Amino acid sequence: ALIHYLVKVFDHAWQRAEPVTISQDHSRPPLLTDETRRAVLKLMVEGHTDAGIAKRLGISSRTVSHHIKKASDQVKSRSRAHLAYLLARSELLESPRGD
Repeated sequence: ALIHYLVKVFDHAWQRAEPVTISQDHSRPPLLTDETRRAVLKLMVEGHTDAGIAKRLGISSRTVSHHIKKASDQVKSRSRAHLAYLLARSELLESPRGD
């Protein structure tokens, strides 16, 4: 009975499936949005760890580290603490919509 049920479920799913198309364009889409980077940096300024930020935002710790590194390079900070200081004092983390 169990196998019969699983076969029916598989057949139902197979009928609803859509073909996968593979594009020849090998360019990689942007990693994440500016909004996500802003959220990562706000949480970093608040003192959260990479793992904590990743868990809150549903992204990997490695992605969090990437966002922090990119921001650090952009503002030419010397350390993570220096980056947090510069970001907290600047208006870089303010939402462009004024939220």
